[in-house]
Amino acid sequence: MDDVQTIKDRLDIVEFIHEYVPLKQAGANWKAPCPFHGEKTPSFMVSREKQIWHCFGCGKGGDLFSFLEEMEGMSFVETLQVLAQRAGVELSRQVRSSHTADNKSRLREVLEMSTKFFQLVLTNSEAGEVARQYVKRRGVSEEIQQQFQIGYVPEASWTGLTDFLTKKKGFGVEECIAAGVSKRSEKGRVYDAFRGRVMFPLWDVHGSVVGFTGRLLEEKEGVGKYVNTTQTPLFDKSRVVYALHKAKQAAKQAKYFVLVEGQLDVIAAHQAGMTNVVAASGTALTNDHVRLLKRYAPELRMAFDSDIAGERAAKRGIDLAIEAGLEVKVITIPDGAGDDPDDCIQKDPAVWTSAVEQAKPVFEYYIERYVTADVFTEPQKLRQVGDLLAGELARISDPIVADFWAQKVAAALRTDVGTIKDKIVQLQKSARPKTSGQKDSARQTPQRTSKTRTRQVKLSEYVLAMLSARPDLRKKQSVQAQWFAQEHQELYKFLASEYTNGNSNSIEPRAQHNSTIARQVATVQLLADEKLFGFSDEQLFREYATAVAELHKLFTQQQKEVLMQEIRSAEQQGDNARAAELIQVYQQL
Repeated sequence: MDDVQTIKDRLDIVEFIHEYVPLKQAGANWKAPCPFHGEKTPSFMVSREKQIWHCFGCGKGGDLFSFLEEMEGMSFVETLQVLAQRAGVELSRQVRSSHTADNKSRLREVLEMSTKFFQLVLTNSEAGEVARQYVKRRGVSEEIQQQFQIGYVPEASWTGLTDFLTKKKGFGVEECIAAGVSKRSEKGRVYDAFRGRVMFPLWDVHGSVVGFTGRLLEEKEGVGKYVNTTQTPLFDKSRVVYALHKAKQAAKQAKYFVLVEGQLDVIAAHQAGMTNVVAASGTALTNDHVRLLKRYAPELRMAFDSDIAGERAAKRGIDLAIEAGLEVKVITIPDGAGDDPDDCIQKDPAVWTSAVEQAKPVFEYYIERYVTADVFTEPQKLRQVGDLLAGELARISDPIVADFWAQKVAAALRTDVGTIKDKIVQLQKSARPKTSGQKDSARQTPQRTSKTRTRQVKLSEYVLAMLSARPDLRKKQSVQAQWFAQEHQELYKFLASEYTNGNSNSIEPRAQHNSTIARQVATVQLLADEKLFGFSDEQLFREYATAVAELHKLFTQQQKEVLMQEIRSAEQQGDNARAAELIQVYQQL
């Protein structure tokens, strides 16, 4: 058995896809709105028995590998590596050798080896003593230190990592630079990208290291306390959520994420037993961050610094989360309980837990924040606060939720809810500036597919689904291969041949001789399971006759359109005899 099949056998496609898409059981299969195109009625189907997925709206489909490739934009080699690690499959030598030809896989290996180097320096070297003391002072246990792969690189080390990777592990200098762990000076000298910093690996959603954050042990004037890996083929800080791979399952169970500002906040929370905590990686929350978080939980509870800069940064993220349809709550650490989540947890974990549990809906927070007693002293102040809160309400996409908070805001401002709704309508009509980073707004995310499928393609699939379930339907009403969409004509010929040869009860094994036919057979059988469940014979015959009649009608219309173009061409060329001949054929259709 090859590695690909072994991985498929060990991983459940329903469980895997459910991490990305909220699947709901529909008979023997599972369905959801398609993640690859916008739709209101779910047409995305997953079959545990056949280990396939298919969207009957946009036409995309395949197996576990193709889903991950499509969802994450990975190459097949990257996908194979990720799924092999998840399934606990050691790839064969032949497959591993193919990895060396894949650039991104080589960069991942550079980063994994760099992570081990940083960890080794922290735990075993004399130079790492100062960092060990720092980590200890921050209250990080050895177990959590290992779990989060925390490391260190000394200040004096200019080329320690680069030499280790190139001279001992056989990586090229250009690979080290491309992975973001080495740099080249203007004079051509290659040196380590990080020095004198505690190192925190940054992972993708599957737990593969894609970059690093380095934190200075002691602040220096003119030098950033935190430095991230520069953008690389693997790392884009706007798309990496720190510790997401560790937090996603806990968030699914809790139905919410806790978003904090820094790595040490996340680590402290996880160490205290709250494992649904994540952080943005050195940047304000972006649409890509929101898209990732929404994949696993419908709610986001945010803790941010109470200063103006912290509040402004959080505000941008709150706006994006609300516009994406997430429920947002604000965590408030009590006065004197700590300056940030890490500080609060070190002082009293129970206070932090209580603050998270008592997080307020963001609009309740806004009302308390802005509707103060002095607002009612001047009409101008009242108008300004009303405009501000109406502007926030205008971001809510769900009308029921918007109405709920409009009533709360109206009550707080001592006005009529109709006044607030009128203000919201005014703001929605005006050209509101886009939130920072909103070029790829979450509302636009689903529009990632090819053009809408034609009626002929959908009808072809439907008729074939009925024929795969009941081959004897061909007796009731004949159909011709040319009536089907081009991509389905060979499948019809295969089904017709199998029925004629008496093999209609065992088409799956025989289809395996042709991978394209095998995939199409599985797809139409999936559609049959979904659409034909519970049909009586009479209902099925009637449905088949109606679908075949429409399929034939569409084919005839296409033929007429082609003939009409040929008639026009013949008339333009003065070939009246040819035109007359074509007109006669047209009239016979």
